[in-house]
Amino acid sequence: MNDTESYLVQLALSHLNHKLVVTEVNRRSESDKDEFMIAYACYVMWLIMIGASQSYTPEQVERFIRAIHSAFGKCDWYRGGLFEEVWDSIQTSLAEMKPGPQTGVLVPLVHVIEAANRAGCHIQHTNDLPMMMHSSVVMGELTKAAASPRPWRRFGKV
Repeated sequence: MNDTESYLVQLALSHLNHKLVVTEVNRRSESDKDEFMIAYACYVMWLIMIGASQSYTPEQVERFIRAIHSAFGKCDWYRGGLFEEVWDSIQTSLAEMKPGPQTGVLVPLVHVIEAANRAGCHIQHTNDLPMMMHSSVVMGELTKAAASPRPWRRFGKV
């Protein structure tokens, strides 16, 4: 795994362990927890894919996504088959996600959960405003971080 792949894998995993995500998972029923994490992990992976696509070749982006997917596959919540179905649904749904003419704030988490539910999950929507806002903030943070060529240089590694 090269430096960029390692950086992006750690970036993805760190976003899954954000305190708001952990709080959201802990408030969910047992049956909802794994499916929510799968959906949120696919969202994180999609954001990294979108950001990386701005600076890297399609082959490099594919390698990054494979590395992230492999890291997610080692997590307790991961369920092969379901993860791939949610991933396919999220790629289709989120690519079309846009605020409407009468909306002021886009809440990606709503679209993420709906895409996962279309793929066979049964995730309840959240009513936690900080978590909903976090999903919007993460959109900008992750795409920008993933688009930065050689991002690890910011942390002192040459």
